[in-house]
Amino acid sequence: MAIRKTHIKELNDNKSIRTKRISSHSLTNSNKTKRIQLHFRYVRKIKYLMSNYIYNHIEDFLFQENKDILGNQYKQFKNQEMSAWETQQTYQELFDKYHNSINTLKKQHKFKVQNKIKIERYKKDTKYAKKGDIKSTKIVFKTTPLTRLMNWLIYIEKDKLDTVLKSYKENATIEANNKVKAFNDYLNKIRNNEKLWERIKALILMKQQRIISKVKRIIPKTGSYRKAYKENPNVTSVGSEVFIDHSNKHFKHFYKFKIAKKEILYLPLTYNKDFHNHFKNINLNANHYVSLNDKGQINIGLQETFKQTFKETISKEQIAGIDLNIKHNFCVINIDEDYIEYDYDRDFFQKQINDLKAIDAIGYNRLSKINKSKLQKIVKRTESYFQNLVSEILDSLQNKAITEIVLEDLNLQKTGFKTFSEEFGVSYNRLVKILRLNQVKHWFKNQANKRGIKVHFTSPCATSIECSQCHHIDKDNRRKQEEFKCVNCGHTINADNQASHNISNRIKLDVLRDRLHNYDMYGQCTPKIMTRDNIKSTIENYYLKQSTLNVDPHNSRLLRETNSKSLI
Repeated sequence: MAIRKTHIKELNDNKSIRTKRISSHSLTNSNKTKRIQLHFRYVRKIKYLMSNYIYNHIEDFLFQENKDILGNQYKQFKNQEMSAWETQQTYQELFDKYHNSINTLKKQHKFKVQNKIKIERYKKDTKYAKKGDIKSTKIVFKTTPLTRLMNWLIYIEKDKLDTVLKSYKENATIEANNKVKAFNDYLNKIRNNEKLWERIKALILMKQQRIISKVKRIIPKTGSYRKAYKENPNVTSVGSEVFIDHSNKHFKHFYKFKIAKKEILYLPLTYNKDFHNHFKNINLNANHYVSLNDKGQINIGLQETFKQTFKETISKEQIAGIDLNIKHNFCVINIDEDYIEYDYDRDFFQKQINDLKAIDAIGYNRLSKINKSKLQKIVKRTESYFQNLVSEILDSLQNKAITEIVLEDLNLQKTGFKTFSEEFGVSYNRLVKILRLNQVKHWFKNQANKRGIKVHFTSPCATSIECSQCHHIDKDNRRKQEEFKCVNCGHTINADNQASHNISNRIKLDVLRDRLHNYDMYGQCTPKIMTRDNIKSTIENYYLKQSTLNVDPHNSRLLRETNSKSLI
């Protein structure tokens, strides 16, 4: 059959790129469907073999020369289902995942020496403590020439430890060369002390083994991978692509699925006019991800360019602080001291939980295809419900002229809700999973951005235990989940309302916004990497400065500019 193809070109030059999904049609020929499923099973197997190979050579990541060699071992996984470029990309993605894991472990397992124990004491008398009583303790570490030397030696192979020296860099300054010389002199001095050197080598080897032992093996769960639009950028031959066939009476949109160099499958696509918008701003002539969905259809991730429509400045009058909850409501929203509560349909979720309990009783490993399908439906129903609820909330905020919302950058799954929910008959950890609350902040961000609303994230530290009146921070302020009562001034308020107020102020107040957050290219805030103690001290020092000068913290731009150095 002769196929006429029309390529849709990218219409604008926007910098931002996101993925627009399109899937193969459910009426795809059954033989093609079976071939596709076989292909993705094969790719998953290849990814599994790649992962095992990298994991079995995981120690090579500690040593630069060995790591470079390991990063180029993709050629041994050459196969008939993927092109050479696709195989290389798949291997490189797995390699990068292991590399990132190793780098994280390196930072966590550096040699360090205890410097002092920092003791924090109560600054005022409270209901449960007196001024001067110990509030918390923290161990403070420091680096020394010896720890810096040992941290450098971690990345040296065992047989080179006795001879290795730091090398001089070409075109380096005299000062830099002097530092290298001083480092090497210090290393040789340590080596001259035989007992000390043997002890250091033993510690180095133990640290290397500890880092390696902490790496977790990556087990690929899907056969998804990056598909090449062109197998070779230097030639004009086309690989896999989405195209339009105007001559076909039944389907207009197709995907040319090229399996290495042997096979080509033409698959009809499920096209939605409103969603895909005639492929406007979508680059069809680009590499893309392909995956297999639950229905046995191909998902194709296309590149869409877009431009966010954000205001350049933050309007304090148009900020809404949102406190996501789980026990008493879905969320509480603070808008200029007005509190709006949204709850989820508890009868609906009770039914989902009851269905889930029936599946749990069977055991996941013993589930039939029907029960696995039921489990997937439960997840999809809850996701759909909350996405619609988020959309409803954002529509309401948009009608109120809200242009900024603030959420806690909180991973609810890691907070450890081990208590039991009497209402639903499951632990709160389980409830978080069922309600998909870890995804809610992402749904808020995606949907809000499409409406032109900025989404700011702030650290959850102290938002629930800071008093909005005197700004005293103490865990005893919230002894009950439902009630906030300040132990310093006695201020009483609903705990969720209190939290949403503090969340809003983190962005509304200029100093706190600048001290605690970074900005992205659209002026949206994300929390800086800070310890809990630093966050608390920054907040307390700020309000202490305001009270000393008798200044309204909501109108402190001038104060921030004139006294920025003192507000650390």
